[in-house]
Formats: sequence, structure tokens, C-alpha cells
Amino acid sequence: MSGVTSPVHATVRWTASNGAVHTGETEVAPHLRAGDRTTAWLDGRGALLRDPVTPTDVRGQSIALGTVAASGTCLLLIGAERAGGALLTRHRSTQWEREWAQVDTQWGHREA
Repeated sequence: MSGVTSPVHATVRWTASNGAVHTGETEVAPHLRAGDRTTAWLDGRGALLRDPVTPTDVRGQSIALGTVAASGTCLLLIGAERAGGALLTRHRSTQWEREWAQVDTQWGHREA
């Protein structure tokens, strides 16, 4: 399989600190052959995990999350400003209509 660069799934075997032998399936480098050694990551209960996140992965995820959070905040603020503007315009129009009706009545124009 030349040209394969992404990890492949393989059954791995490891010995726990208490001497018990375990097997499980995980991702390994594509160039490994049966019997080759590799690093397998385990959680606190001894279950297989994917490789831990690298600092580069953390940086990329942080940048992506920060961008999404900042964009969401900007959209929320723009929406609040637009909604506030629409409410103020509606309030001013209502107030203007009331005042115009009072002035119109004072000038002697009556609606038929």
C-alpha cells in the first residue's frame, strides 16, 4: 500500500502495569507490520484512546473556537442594535402621530 499516509486500524496488544495482557483496536501508522512496536494511549481505566491532542491541534481548535465565539457575539450585537433601532423608530412614529393629531385638532382640521 504505497502512498497511504493516514492512520489505519489495527489490533494491538499491551501489558498493563499489573502484568495483565490486553488487546484492542486502535489507529496505527500505515507503515507498521505485525509485531512492530508502537505507542498506545490508555485512559485512567485502561481503555484505549486516540492519540492525545498535540499543541498544534489545541492552537488550531482554540483559534477556531475563538473565531466562532467572536463572530457569534458580533452577530448578536448587530441584531440587538437593529432590533433596538426598529423599536425606537416605531416608538417615535407613534409619538409623532399622537403629536400631529393634537396639532391638527388645534388648527381646526377635523377628520370626517
